[in-house]
Amino acid sequence: MRPLLALSMGGVLTAGLLVWTTAGAAKGQDIFLHTPGEAISATVKGDSVASPDVQLYRSSDAVRGRAFGRVVNLDIEGDQVAGIVGDQPTRLRLNPQAGGGLEAVGMLGGGLSRFKLTPKEFSGTVAACSYELRFTGTRYEGSRACRGKIEAPVYLELPPTLAEGGDAQAVATLGLILGTP
Repeated sequence: MRPLLALSMGGVLTAGLLVWTTAGAAKGQDIFLHTPGEAISATVKGDSVASPDVQLYRSSDAVRGRAFGRVVNLDIEGDQVAGIVGDQPTRLRLNPQAGGGLEAVGMLGGGLSRFKLTPKEFSGTVAACSYELRFTGTRYEGSRACRGKIEAPVYLELPPTLAEGGDAQAVATLGLILGTP
C-alpha cells in the first residue's frame, strides 16, 4: 500500500493527509483506530461519517451531528473550525507544515489541542488524548496517552474519502474521533 497525495475541492490537501490506494482501510472508506483496549472505525462516504458512535454530516462550511454521545455543531470558514461539541467550545486554526501536512491549534470540545498530520507522523494532543504515531508505509503506528493511561501499540488508518471535503473538514472529523478516550 502506498500513500497518495490528495487534492481537495476547497484547496490543496497537503501530503499530511495521506490516503491509501489499496486495502489499508476496509473498502477504502473507513477511519480505523486500534488501541490495546478498543477498536474504533467510522465509514466516510460522501458527506457522511457513520459508525455506532459517530453520525456526522459534513459540508463545505460545516460538520454537524453526534460523536460519542455529544452533539456536534461546527462551522468551517477557510482555515478555521469553530462551534460547539457537547456543551464545550471548539476553535481550531489550521497551519500548513513545511514538507507537507497540517497542524491544528486551539480548542476541541473544550480540550486544548495541538496536533499535526504529516507524511511521516500524526502527533500532538487532541483534546483528552496525546498521540505519537509514525507512518510505516501502510498506516500510522505508535502510542497514545488518554487521561494518564499510556497505550501501545496504537494503529491509525485513513481512507481516501476523508480528504474529499477539504482540510478543515478532515481535521475536524479526525479530531472528533481521536480526541475521545
